[in-house]
Amino acid sequence: MERLMASMQAMSDWVKGKGGKVVQVQDGLAYFGPVVQLDDLHAVQHTGRGAHVIHELAKLDRVPALDDPKMEIQYRDGVGQVKGQGLGRGGRAD
Repeated sequence: MERLMASMQAMSDWVKGKGGKVVQVQDGLAYFGPVVQLDDLHAVQHTGRGAHVIHELAKLDRVPALDDPKMEIQYRDGVGQVKGQGLGRGGRAD
């Protein structure tokens, strides 16, 4: 849990260092834009106008690829479905 919180804090600090703001994930919504930062626990997606969404990788169906301009992550029942290029669960390109 400590590692998860430290990763989330690091990602949040990265967004703030870029002059952006963090938008909270909401179930039933889709988020569009490239993933711009990634570690082993979280992905940061830039959704426009300085807004960024921090996704917990354990809650996604697969790991999103960096810099895919057509990335869409949609949440349903607490699980995010990655639509766009992904790395899969094993770290290999799809």
